[in-house]
Amino acid sequence: MNDEIIVRPLSINDDLEQVARLIYYTDDYIFPYLYNNDLDDGVEVIRKMIERNTLYNVSNVVIAIINEKIVGIVVAKRTPIEIFPEVMIDSFIDSNMIVDERFSKVYNDYYKLLADEPDGVYIANVCVDKNYRGMGVAKKMLTAILRDDEEYNLETVKDNPSAVNLYKSLGFEIQGEYLGFINVPCYRMHRPKASKGE
Repeated sequence: MNDEIIVRPLSINDDLEQVARLIYYTDDYIFPYLYNNDLDDGVEVIRKMIERNTLYNVSNVVIAIINEKIVGIVVAKRTPIEIFPEVMIDSFIDSNMIVDERFSKVYNDYYKLLADEPDGVYIANVCVDKNYRGMGVAKKMLTAILRDDEEYNLETVKDNPSAVNLYKSLGFEIQGEYLGFINVPCYRMHRPKASKGE
């Protein structure tokens, strides 16, 4: 089979534009709001964030490759998570974008809250190129990063049963429900450390 899935850490020499595009596609609410529904602007800013000390830094990204094309990403960071708004703002400025009240809202309603993440690893973004879904790419990426001696947390919108089922199959449990950005119903999910002897 030609479609072997290779999973590895992102390198600064990879196609960062494609990675930024996949990161943008991970959220149907935050990124379209932040970048005023302009995919090109979003990709440009996120690409710059990959090179800086942000959540999306190259060191926090794992990629999946099929036939030399990046087809999936996972962004995950160990706590504590420090978000530096000035570094994010620099990415906007370098992209000739105006920083306005949309950035303030997203920062206050999402990024700033990451400082309160419990101990463990926070999985912020998971995305597979729509042309490569149903091939096990997301499962292979997540399996590559999950360790039994670590705790993991993530959030997902309730209206995404395939993602919820995938996370459950990997040992995540629903901890609760909450209203996410712009009041989108979401699940908070947690994967505990494996019990000793398992």
